[in-house]
Amino acid sequence: MAHERWWYHDRVEPTSRPAIATTDNDAITEALRAFVCALGPAAADVRLDYRAGVVMLTGAVASETHRQAVEDLVAAHDGVTGIVSELRVALPGVIASGF
Repeated sequence: MAHERWWYHDRVEPTSRPAIATTDNDAITEALRAFVCALGPAAADVRLDYRAGVVMLTGAVASETHRQAVEDLVAAHDGVTGIVSELRVALPGVIASGF
């Protein structure tokens, strides 16, 4: 792990403390969400949970084609080793209206 330098009262001390922010799971989850958001409103109701290589997909998409697109897009990420998909195809207008 690279050492960062932290300032303490006019002196610099190296530390191996990791950067504040994300774990690998969090970083990959955010990347996957960005992938899915790129599909637009048809995938707006997709929720995902990433843990140790496996992605759980839940929610609704506008069509079978969108369901396959979400699954293919997520599977293409290097950090993904498996997908559990519980995506359902919603009736037209259901995703946009929230009902």
